[in-house]
Amino acid sequence: MRKITYFLFILFLAIILSACSDDKGSTNGSAELDIKDPENFDFETEGLPEYNKEIAELEDRTLDVWLASDFADQPSIKDAVAQFESVYPNVDVNVVGYPWEDIFDQTRKAVGGGNPPDLVHGTGMIEGAEGVAEPLDDLWNKWGKEDEFLKGAIDLASYEGTKYGVPIEINTTFYFYDKEKFEEENVEVPESFEDLSNISNELTTDNQYGFVTVANSWAIYGFIVSQGGNIVEIHEDGSTSPSLNNDQVVKIIEEYTNMAKEDRSSPIPPPQKRQVDNPIAMFGSGRAASFVSGPWDLSLLKEQFPEKYENLGTAMIPGNGEGSVAGGGSLYVPTGSDDKEASFELMKWFVSDKYAMRMAEEMGRTPVKADLYDSDLFNDPLLQPFIETLDNAKAFPIVNQEVVDIFNSAIRDIFDGDDAETRLNQAQKEAKDAIKRAEG
Repeated sequence: MRKITYFLFILFLAIILSACSDDKGSTNGSAELDIKDPENFDFETEGLPEYNKEIAELEDRTLDVWLASDFADQPSIKDAVAQFESVYPNVDVNVVGYPWEDIFDQTRKAVGGGNPPDLVHGTGMIEGAEGVAEPLDDLWNKWGKEDEFLKGAIDLASYEGTKYGVPIEINTTFYFYDKEKFEEENVEVPESFEDLSNISNELTTDNQYGFVTVANSWAIYGFIVSQGGNIVEIHEDGSTSPSLNNDQVVKIIEEYTNMAKEDRSSPIPPPQKRQVDNPIAMFGSGRAASFVSGPWDLSLLKEQFPEKYENLGTAMIPGNGEGSVAGGGSLYVPTGSDDKEASFELMKWFVSDKYAMRMAEEMGRTPVKADLYDSDLFNDPLLQPFIETLDNAKAFPIVNQEVVDIFNSAIRDIFDGDDAETRLNQAQKEAKDAIKRAEG
């Protein structure tokens, strides 16, 4: 009988402890996140948006939120949601994660079917151009905080002067390399694209590639920018049209893909749509000496490959010093959502100083507000090439998703053996046809 009583006591204790733990994955604990008296709480000191009584007075509702998978399950995101719900108990937030590569298509289908979610993770620019995002200028004007944001971040969330999103991160690409392997081979960090090709060849052995290429137009555009090129033609009236086969683009893509096809200083990129996982896996496992990526991979290396992180060096992307590609993510309200105001309020919490800095520290997701870069966090020498590049980074200039897909398909085919000039000529024709269809 005593054994049964003891067992029941232990079981009861385990249930109590489980109930007291934060089942949403909070790193701070639910008690600390709970704001019981929001009307008298000092939100500004805590780095949070001010209390919005209009949202507090809304009828009970649920916000369906679709975020990229590598955001949705993060403690900083979960804590932001939990604290938002404690301030606005009339608003439940249901977060679902989707692979970044699939989330746009899923949203477009939901909008077309008349059943959109309320808040989605994307770019803002592309969704605005495609007509699947609600304009948010009215709520931005009411908020009055635009001047706190980096201009590049606002541009990435806008289309033709209208803001369709709230930027949640901004990034660009730079060069990651294994200092120990560079020292062993007595090679310098590449400064030009020609250097990259030559040094990658020198670093390649039977057990190691010198570099890791990717079959992704956004990433390759970073190399095009770094050499002063562009994939669009800018006309006198300021409009643009695709220029996927100009001489400079053909040359850069040919040389880039030849690192894998001919030199064998890089593996052929895997066939899957998601390309970002292969470079860090190759580098972290010691099968590659360098790759190009963004600040998010600093935190992944530190967490998953700590020995590699200790020997990590970073530099600006090899080129002519012209910069790289600007990227990032924004939060937007899909066309047809009934909860524009509540969704915008939640966006403000995700990009608040408190949670922006947590995302930077925990996820390597760099903030969109200029003054946050004064933090000691950004004194890390590994981040300096990123910060230097950010000023000259250029947004991917094609907003028509069909044209982006055409360009990606061409790059894939070139890696798989097609002649670069021939395939890009074909892609240019397909892109022009796609633009004509879009214009009706």
